[in-house]
Amino acid sequence: MSWPCGSNSNSKAVDVSSAQGSAPTTVAWWQTLLDQYGVQLGFIKATEGITYKNPDVQGTWSACNSVNGVYGTALYHFLDWQYSGAQQADHFWSVVQSLANPPFSSTGTILAVDVEEPNGTSSTGTASITVVNEFMNELTDKLGGVQDTLVIYTNYDTWVNLLGNPTNWRYIALWLSAMDGVSYCPPYTFGDWNNWSFMQYGTATLDGVSTDLDQVSS
Repeated sequence: MSWPCGSNSNSKAVDVSSAQGSAPTTVAWWQTLLDQYGVQLGFIKATEGITYKNPDVQGTWSACNSVNGVYGTALYHFLDWQYSGAQQADHFWSVVQSLANPPFSSTGTILAVDVEEPNGTSSTGTASITVVNEFMNELTDKLGGVQDTLVIYTNYDTWVNLLGNPTNWRYIALWLSAMDGVSYCPPYTFGDWNNWSFMQYGTATLDGVSTDLDQVSS
């Protein structure tokens, strides 16, 4: 599919972190999301910066895998601009590698980096494409040069206005933040991406838990 964004025929996904509480650590929650809402993919926050680890990452990883399988269970790192990208990739990799039940395997597991503007609380420092480059290069090295499952999450303002609209990652899958879908869908020249693979388009309460909603292009 192509711009503009959004289609009801696309697969559904959700973005979860410790903010959603313990519900995503249960198989029942993911099964309800699949059966009642058609959610087939979970993006799970694993790490942030160089020290933070989502305390629920293991339980959420196990529960989502039980329902959606390895191809429906993704992991992501929230980028903090005050640290080098290489340091952050090392931290992310150490956490995802430690996941068990089932054991983490880089084969088939989507690994994403969340690239957002500094907000003065969790992501601080000065936005720089250097940090993104360091992160992506380091993670690529850890994957033995394979980039098939790597994803960049970002929005138009961050990528274009803060980072200068770099195009060197145009071949990496884009996870687009376009809340409210079409109204915030960026032009096709954005980052030299001519499409998106995943799009975050809104927030909803699913089975009692408020979470971000995503579409998966199909």
